[in-house]
Amino acid sequence: CLCDAITGMETEQDFLKAIARGKHREGAGARLKKIIARREIAQFGRLCCYCCGRAVTIGGANIEHIKPQATGGTWEIGNLALSHPPCNVERGHEHTARAPHAG
Repeated sequence: CLCDAITGMETEQDFLKAIARGKHREGAGARLKKIIARREIAQFGRLCCYCCGRAVTIGGANIEHIKPQATGGTWEIGNLALSHPPCNVERGHEHTARAPHAG
């Protein structure tokens, strides 16, 4: 039904607005990862770790802030990417595109 499709779009938009405002709900991470993954695949044709460029899976990924929160980064969808957990931790609060170990 078209009504369901429209409601779904509104629901996703409302969800992203809530995330951007810092209104996190339990279990929101899995849904947010799927939204980020769809955007990445549509834009780049593949799903890769933001830090090292190697393939990453949704289930095995962390949500990466492109501009770290510590330096003013937000939860806006354009500031979010997926990364391997070790890459995310190693990158820390650095404002670099690649983790230090990626060379």
